[in-house]
Amino acid sequence: MDFRLQKLIKKYMLAKNLWGDCDVVSLAGAAKILADGNDQEKNFLLRQIRISLEKHNISQIIFMHHTRCGAYASEYEFAGHQEEIACHAFDLAQAEALVKSHFPALAVRKVLMVMEDDRGERAKFITLPPQTDKFIFNFRLDTSLIPRK
Repeated sequence: MDFRLQKLIKKYMLAKNLWGDCDVVSLAGAAKILADGNDQEKNFLLRQIRISLEKHNISQIIFMHHTRCGAYASEYEFAGHQEEIACHAFDLAQAEALVKSHFPALAVRKVLMVMEDDRGERAKFITLPPQTDKFIFNFRLDTSLIPRK
């Protein structure tokens, strides 16, 4: 839900043959809602996924987060770039687990757009690995250790 990123996201979607062949739901915080939102917020997003599944027979969901995100910047004071990326990866893994618990047949892809400028003109897209017990075990992030604002 960041106007700065629309051109880059469209370019990514075109390159992956997704443009015109998917439902786009754009929300502030995106998968963060599923990771740590309240029940009403989570249920709203899960309902959107259910509608896409029932009406359009989707087979996968793609969560896309980006660095320099206001939803994260307003909550955390990251010590550095790697800590910010780790926090996004952790929330994306939690969102994946919740989606899989409700919709086990859906594939979940997690993409992190690492912004290289503040205008959204340059970025790298990183596809994060699928959730596995090993990945979650080796990647536990205690967000209580990240200073909150």
